[in-house]
Amino acid sequence: MSVPPFEVSVIWEDLAPIVHLRGELDYGTAPVLHDTFKEVIKDDVKHVTLDLSEVTFIDSEGVKILLRAYKALQARGGTLSIDGCSQFVANVFDVLGMNKYLDINVHRK
Repeated sequence: MSVPPFEVSVIWEDLAPIVHLRGELDYGTAPVLHDTFKEVIKDDVKHVTLDLSEVTFIDSEGVKILLRAYKALQARGGTLSIDGCSQFVANVFDVLGMNKYLDINVHRK
């Protein structure tokens, strides 16, 4: 069984990017998200929304990239929020206590 490719797309709403991910966020794909965050977290951007509804797997490397983005935004008075995530990802976030740091909405608004 083949693993579907990891995809990242960004939609801009004013100065608030919405980053949509699809596939597995792991050691091999996390650098793609890291590069995306480097592109979108700049200048006047203070809020980033992630749509993780099509992420089928996340490992510690993926979580690390999310926490780095959270810290970068927090340092400039901003926020990182999750608008939609799979049940698997929601369970991982729950076990790790990430709801203390991130605004997590399991179902897309």
